[in-house]
Amino acid sequence: MNSSFSTISDTKYHFISNVAIRNVILNAGRKQKIAFVEGCDDKVVFDILYKENRLDFAFIDVSNHKEQMGGCDKVKSFLKQCVASLPTDKRFFGIIDRDLNTDADIEIEKNLPDYDNRLFIFTERYTLENYFVDIDVLAEFLRGQSINHKRLIRLIDDAEKLKQIVSEIILCLANVAAANFTIRHFDNTKQFIERSIECGEIEIKQRIQHLFQTVEVARVNERFDHFRELVNGDGLKFASAKDYFAAQFNIHLEKLYKVNIQLNNHKSELAWILKEKLPFEFKQLREFIMANNTQSQ
Repeated sequence: MNSSFSTISDTKYHFISNVAIRNVILNAGRKQKIAFVEGCDDKVVFDILYKENRLDFAFIDVSNHKEQMGGCDKVKSFLKQCVASLPTDKRFFGIIDRDLNTDADIEIEKNLPDYDNRLFIFTERYTLENYFVDIDVLAEFLRGQSINHKRLIRLIDDAEKLKQIVSEIILCLANVAAANFTIRHFDNTKQFIERSIECGEIEIKQRIQHLFQTVEVARVNERFDHFRELVNGDGLKFASAKDYFAAQFNIHLEKLYKVNIQLNNHKSELAWILKEKLPFEFKQLREFIMANNTQSQ
């Protein structure tokens, strides 16, 4: 009796040297699509956001073990290997953050033939965590924290106050983003500006000038102004909320209410809240994966 199903064996995925990741692929359902993601936190968030699709596709953390590094380069590497070694098998996808890339950079990257149109790059926010920076999401999160502590923790219950705090930090993110573009322009090996630095334009320009003391001040300022215009106030698109926003938000909470709540320690909780009002790009991602035909070798 002939069968249209091929036998899945270790040899099919011999090109993947990471045994742990190869085993995850082998254990996935034959029709289940595989999406490589940058790290453990990303997998946790995606598993929550797409809980209903767990039989359709699975997310694989490319770091796989805590002692190994993940990141977008590793996601792209695994996807390239799958495209090259299994050209007719459309099961495999890559999902990465936009990070510090322009829209033009992203368009070029995702259309490279190495990825066979199966690399999804988020464009509206710098990283996955930036989608948590939403007034409704943060308000619901803070209410949950208060309830969890039997309402002993006083948290922001004034929507306008919350909007003011968030808006101020996002404005800071725009300056941080312009600074990071400027730093990369002069030397992409230098440390990017992040976390708790003062975000005033004067302070940031002085920090950049300190990093590049051999460069004329006027030239540094001109590049910063250029990139500030490019960012155009969209800090969430061009700077990491995981670093700067999380740190600044906690600073405001400590100052106002004497509490210490680190957003980065609550990604699962934030993901469940985000799931209730799934942003458009996440709906696009589901359609992107489901629309691609799967043809097994």
